[in-house]
Amino acid sequence: MFCCTINERTELRQIHVPHAGELFRLAMANREYLRRWHPWVDLIHAYPDVERAISLWKEQDVNNQGFCTGIWFDGHLCGLIHHLNIDWSNRWTAFSYWLDRAHQGRGLMTAACRALIAYSFNAMKLNRVVIECATENTRSRAIPERLGFKLDGIIREGEWLHDRYVDHAFYSLLRSDWESAAKVAAANHDSAKRKPMNQPDPLPMDDFDRTLKLAFEMNNSGRSMEAEALCRVLIQVRPESVPALFLLGMVLHKEGQDEEAIKWFSVATRQQPQSANVFNGLGCAYQSLKDYSRAATAFEKALELEGPSAATCYNLGNNCFQLDQIERAAALFRQAVEMNPRDFACWNNLGKCLKELNRLDESIQAYDQAVKIAPDYGVARYGRAISLLAAGRLAEGCREFEWRWHSLTPRKFPGMAWRGETLPDKTLLLFAEQGFGDAIQMVRFVAPARARVGRVILECRPELVTLFQFSHCADAVVPAGTALPPFDCYLSLISVPHIFGITLENIRSPVPYLAAPAAAQFPETKPGQLKVGLVWAGSTTHHQDAFRSIPLADLAPILQVPGVTFYSLQKPVPDRDAAYLKSQSATVNARLDLADFLNTASVINGLDLVITVDTAVAHLAGALGKPVWVLLQHSADWRWFLDGATTPWYPTMQLFRQSTRNQWAPPIARVAGALRQLAAQTAETAASGGK
Repeated sequence: MFCCTINERTELRQIHVPHAGELFRLAMANREYLRRWHPWVDLIHAYPDVERAISLWKEQDVNNQGFCTGIWFDGHLCGLIHHLNIDWSNRWTAFSYWLDRAHQGRGLMTAACRALIAYSFNAMKLNRVVIECATENTRSRAIPERLGFKLDGIIREGEWLHDRYVDHAFYSLLRSDWESAAKVAAANHDSAKRKPMNQPDPLPMDDFDRTLKLAFEMNNSGRSMEAEALCRVLIQVRPESVPALFLLGMVLHKEGQDEEAIKWFSVATRQQPQSANVFNGLGCAYQSLKDYSRAATAFEKALELEGPSAATCYNLGNNCFQLDQIERAAALFRQAVEMNPRDFACWNNLGKCLKELNRLDESIQAYDQAVKIAPDYGVARYGRAISLLAAGRLAEGCREFEWRWHSLTPRKFPGMAWRGETLPDKTLLLFAEQGFGDAIQMVRFVAPARARVGRVILECRPELVTLFQFSHCADAVVPAGTALPPFDCYLSLISVPHIFGITLENIRSPVPYLAAPAAAQFPETKPGQLKVGLVWAGSTTHHQDAFRSIPLADLAPILQVPGVTFYSLQKPVPDRDAAYLKSQSATVNARLDLADFLNTASVINGLDLVITVDTAVAHLAGALGKPVWVLLQHSADWRWFLDGATTPWYPTMQLFRQSTRNQWAPPIARVAGALRQLAAQTAETAASGGK
């Protein structure tokens, strides 16, 4: 059995039957590529098929006929090496090798290549080896060349490297070069540390250039530590060498040491102020430190020096996006893909910008380009899912939404993943993987799931347990982090719409589908006064919180509407709003018991209306069947779709959207106007004795 540790996060080890689920996911996601080298992939349709394949590989391994080894990254299967001894008389074997997009171009491929070569030397003494690089990532695609693979058959622009074999003797030389280079770098680094800075060893020009080239090769092949050591030696010898200064900055940036990287990039800019590459590197380091203003200055300088280039437009586009300059970011990404139409990461970022601009058709087209170039690029598949869902194309969007598991760490459960089968004697675990609002919205699908299985266990965050228990959402409701009762199959709650084939026509469900005990006691109000709950801010950890939350003071036009008593449902109250809320104590009651969502639901049951931004309370009020008005940012969450004042999710909900990005005054004014009209109607009804 083969096992090789590549680095602290990566290892190669034999595939076993318990890994069938991981292997099934990878096989389904990469079927088109895998079938080039592994005909068995066409026989895979379910987990038992994978288990049979693994059993066959184990038999081959025992009989010395071949093996199948997994590439494990952070404990998860992300690649495959399959070797079958077809004809030992020809003394050749082929390693077909591919990686998940999340690890492309980050040194993992290079490390795995080295491990495979070492394996071929030490374990099998093979004469010939071929390595397949299944990626269109430009950084990864050139790695074989940078390592010294003198392959005449290297084909760029998305062609696979195949059928080009390299003799054992060449690999022996290559491996020897690696080992000697490491020793030279270590010796030079140790010598440099012992020698005073003002007494560097002079290097002849040829040796300096050769060492500099070696440093670049080491960096390109993922050996950043050796590259850093060589750079420090080179800079001691020639402090004015801009290439050495630049490379050291890039190595440190790659290692996350951005403050020191900025120091060396800055030295390089003084030595060569006309180098666009150096300013690009400086901008990347500032960007990593989230100093977007200085990063923009550096990228703008690079743009000024060399004119538009794909790399500079890409970098500056990313920075503009962080500065919320979305229009310009989109224009820069558009320029970049015109110059380099094979850059799938840039197509992805263009799609993200267009989604933020509510140009959903264009966004989907950009994501389509990214996926066409790199079908396994999970980031683009996930972004495409969000745009499809926002456009109301729910069946396609839900299917693509499953690609989120390529960037998340999936939980490990016993049993099998549920695919919607009717299993009357089985217990299903549904777990709420995402936020409070997602769980409240998706819990509507537990009832139809219960109709297909014998029993449902619902796992959710502790704050939701009493609400879901009181509402009888499942046969058992357990808080996340506690021991789970026995179950036979499992599924994420937010994946149920995909299993059920949800569309705009069938997402409607009867409301209320949640319940709460009798309403809490409210302080007495004047006859005819409206009781309105108010939420103006979401969780600060949400990636869109800066766009969806509103300072309480900005809601003054709403708070000034006569005939209304407001009740704060805000938990917690942001620090910026505490003083203003206290000053509004005569208007806003902030003393209600909101211990958990069941308490909050009880309060909502006693209200006439809830006004909220896009938070879990919006979903809670809608699920309780209470009137709720939601203030939505310009590029709203996908579940509110692109436009419209109502939503098929909740029939008692009205939506008040921003028409211009970051401009809250118009929708707040519309809410204030509608509230003034409702308050007048309520007062008039009360005055007429409720007739």
